[in-house]
Amino acid sequence: MGVQRVIRSFTRPNLKLHMILSTNPVGEDNWTFLHFFKDDVNKRFVLDDEELYRQRTIIVGETYYHHSNADDNLFLPESCIVQLEEMKEYDPNLHRIARKGRFGINGKRVLPQFEEWEHELVMKAINDVYRPIRRVGMDFGFEDSFNAVIRMAVDHKEKILYIYWQYYKNQMTDYKTAEDLIEFKETKELIIADSAEPKTIQYLKQLGFRIKGAEKFPGSRLANTKKVKRFKKIICSSNCPVRELKNLTYKLDKNGNIIPDEFKIDPHTFSAIWYGLFFGITIIPHITNVASPTLNINGFGVIALKDQKGVAYAAGKLLAGKPYMFRKVGSDFLADSGSGGGGNAQPNDVRVGKTFTNDNGEQVGDAEVYAAVVSENLRYSDDVEKSISMDASAYKKMIGVRIPFKGIFRLRFDGARSNSRQANINYQIRVNSVSIKSGTITLYASQGFETITTDIPINRNDIVEIWYQQIGGGYVRIKNFRCYYDGYDSIMTY
Repeated sequence: MGVQRVIRSFTRPNLKLHMILSTNPVGEDNWTFLHFFKDDVNKRFVLDDEELYRQRTIIVGETYYHHSNADDNLFLPESCIVQLEEMKEYDPNLHRIARKGRFGINGKRVLPQFEEWEHELVMKAINDVYRPIRRVGMDFGFEDSFNAVIRMAVDHKEKILYIYWQYYKNQMTDYKTAEDLIEFKETKELIIADSAEPKTIQYLKQLGFRIKGAEKFPGSRLANTKKVKRFKKIICSSNCPVRELKNLTYKLDKNGNIIPDEFKIDPHTFSAIWYGLFFGITIIPHITNVASPTLNINGFGVIALKDQKGVAYAAGKLLAGKPYMFRKVGSDFLADSGSGGGGNAQPNDVRVGKTFTNDNGEQVGDAEVYAAVVSENLRYSDDVEKSISMDASAYKKMIGVRIPFKGIFRLRFDGARSNSRQANINYQIRVNSVSIKSGTITLYASQGFETITTDIPINRNDIVEIWYQQIGGGYVRIKNFRCYYDGYDSIMTY
């Protein structure tokens, strides 16, 4: 560093050296801050600048620190103070530097939503997310630039990006990098890396790492920057040493305007986020898809959209207005593991308390027995045969049962005449005294029993009854009144 060379050049035997260094604070990436205060990359700490702002003068080792601001300049006109105060309204970062005399961020921040949390709080927040989308991104460097690898988790519902692990080193050979990242070989996590280094990617693959290069297309740098900026919050663990994202600012053109895809530093962490998150693409269809949908992106051309198994979508699977994530694999865009839902299951199809996802989003089941219509070879109630005198004036109840659980049941019963002549019989199936199915059947004494079968939804403790009305009167018999269901040995009749 330059300051060290200057100090060494002034060294004289038996002569105590005094050097006065005056600086106007700028960004925390400036060498003065890194040398005299904190350098997170090299894990070097000298003094907390916030402590200096409070005490105004501090001695650390053989270095005397003094902090001053515009109020300490007795020759500064009051009008200048007023102008500096006005910066608070339109440029708070510059106000911190110019008015308060504190290190800060010199320029327009790329990620103003960036926050740093204690590591334990970050991990707890990730664990509380339902099905977080986890990604690993990698950018390559060597001499002055860095190899950067980060683990991320996305809360898609709340639009929060969590960064909970980071590797950041330079002057590393491929062999040494592979040694440092050996845990990824063991966990089989997929690393999406900068495709500009195909030889390194191939070397890591041969060692057993799951790694692939990110697909790039014209304009992807700007597009990916915009996507990162759409997160409501970017929360970084305190265990991640690099503060690139916190202090990242745009580069300016000759007219002082920002260049939206260029920055004052080469942000390797930011690049690793691009590769890890946006190797794929999120789409929100404006119409529900037809069969075998495709997507046309500049630089890629027409590409098929397929599910995770590589099967083309049937019509109606990608709903209008719903987000879906895809990643380019070979010649296709395959559905991402965190994408949308699908299917037509409803809460009453799924056991109570269990979660699932359908086209309407995340759902919670409320079925106490998970059973569709069940087949006749499962358990059923004891056979019951009952004979009752009928008349044409009103329905009479033949039999009823109380069902102690919830589900969809197959109800079957057999009816017959008790005397020699046939008769037309009106019947009703009632649940809790409400008729849910009715009809007319003809019963023949000589031909035995006539069977009626139907499927009905039942809630816990519902009462299911069979009611008959015989046109012309007479006796009717009913038997084999059965509810086919799953999981219980008997139904109590009453």
